[in-house]
Amino acid sequence: GINAEYMGEDVLIEYYKELREEKERQAEQESLTKKTKDREQMIEANEYQKRIRAARAEADRKEEEEYRRVLMDKFAEDDRIEQMNAVKRNQRRAEHSREVQRLIEEKRLMREAERQRELEELRLQKEQEKRKADIIEAERQRLLEEHAVVLSQYLPKGVLRKDEIERLGIDPTLTSTHVSVPSFVRSHAPR
Repeated sequence: GINAEYMGEDVLIEYYKELREEKERQAEQESLTKKTKDREQMIEANEYQKRIRAARAEADRKEEEEYRRVLMDKFAEDDRIEQMNAVKRNQRRAEHSREVQRLIEEKRLMREAERQRELEELRLQKEQEKRKADIIEAERQRLLEEHAVVLSQYLPKGVLRKDEIERLGIDPTLTSTHVSVPSFVRSHAPR
């Protein structure tokens, strides 16, 4: 009975050993399966990340392309506006130049008109002075004609001109240097 008992124990030990080995194999298999599954998941996750990065890069590239297109369009529009502005600036400069020329010409004409007005004023003034002098001279001659002989005795030398003395036939020796001259004669005497 001891041998059978001993043998039964061996079988039991062998059985437990096999059971443990089976468990270890199973655990190893599970571990291997898990590792494989983990590796596959990691590869899949990497692929997924690559796809996301690629999609993001493509989106960024498209966005950059659109941004570039918008900027180029804007710059082209700015250039067109700038060109238009340059044309307008040149037109405005030409308009200003014409306006300045017109104002200069207008001022020149105004100065010329002012000069003409001053000359006309001067001419009229001289004309008026000459008329006045002619009237005075005519009145002087009339007075001399009417009163020459009487006046000649009271007039100082130099009041009557030589041509008047001759014309009126007055004796030059009759003109006095000592007699007071009536005021109306002095005021009308030529100076």
